[in-house]
Amino acid sequence: MIIANRASTLLYRFIRTFPEGTYLIPANVCPVVPLTFEKANVSFKFVDINESTLCMSENTIIEMIKDNPGDYSGIVFVRTYGYHYDTSLFFRQIKSLDNTIKIIDDKCLCIPDFNSIGSSVDMELYSTGDAKTISLGYGGFAKVNSEIELTYVNEPYNPLSYQLLEGKYKECLKERIPLDDYKNDWLDTRIPTFTKEKYFVDINNSIQSTMAHKDILNEIYQENLRGVVSLGDGFHNWRYNIISSKKDSLMHIIFQSGLFASSHYIPANTLFDKCTYPVADKLSNTVLNLFNDFNFTETQALKICELICEHS
Repeated sequence: MIIANRASTLLYRFIRTFPEGTYLIPANVCPVVPLTFEKANVSFKFVDINESTLCMSENTIIEMIKDNPGDYSGIVFVRTYGYHYDTSLFFRQIKSLDNTIKIIDDKCLCIPDFNSIGSSVDMELYSTGDAKTISLGYGGFAKVNSEIELTYVNEPYNPLSYQLLEGKYKECLKERIPLDDYKNDWLDTRIPTFTKEKYFVDINNSIQSTMAHKDILNEIYQENLRGVVSLGDGFHNWRYNIISSKKDSLMHIIFQSGLFASSHYIPANTLFDKCTYPVADKLSNTVLNLFNDFNFTETQALKICELICEHS
């Protein structure tokens, strides 16, 4: 396993190692992923998501590979909201069509695990940075296929550049306009100052307490939002996710009441192309993320349930 200051650095190293061709990435991905591809000058193409798994549409990917042999060199399969299901058959199918296609299994919102890398996977990626399921405020790690040795990179980095870029892409998403004109020294490729051993100990020490807190808050949400539609089991490890046609008005009421929640971001493709991806758009328009980490208490969870039930 390899570590970095952030998971996107490991993605960057991977695609710098295998830069040829076009990678397929989900339209609902965090903007940092396509920005990492742009920084590496590696081609990428967005794909809509599946309505049930909220991950990349497997059928669409298979059809694209069959219809365009040799065009695609890799996929970044993102586990939306940390939803983990068995994709081994799908990954094997990709490899059977073209065994040169690289598969990156992006589990940055999943609970970290240290088991062996998944079948047919070339890199399995985890993050423990800010706002992740296990949030240490730093770090990412990856399991890499034993036959792969990643290119080492150490490039200029300015923390302020990332802060400015993050603010800019959030504003562009809000306005639904393309992103351009930003500094390219935003990715932290420096050698980590923490050791792998200490990092993995920190992760293991955090998992039990973090998940225990999440279980308590998720139970509050489940018990007190019985009339509110939520996503299914397996989608709530990161945050508790509900579906509402009144998402925007609920967000306003929540913040006006001194509480906070988050909204699934507008599809990242908005920053790079003018295509539409209906399922990713629907997810963005209807899903409200309720916090279940240490920044949110049981009292706050009960209060936000009252507000949602009153105004839904």
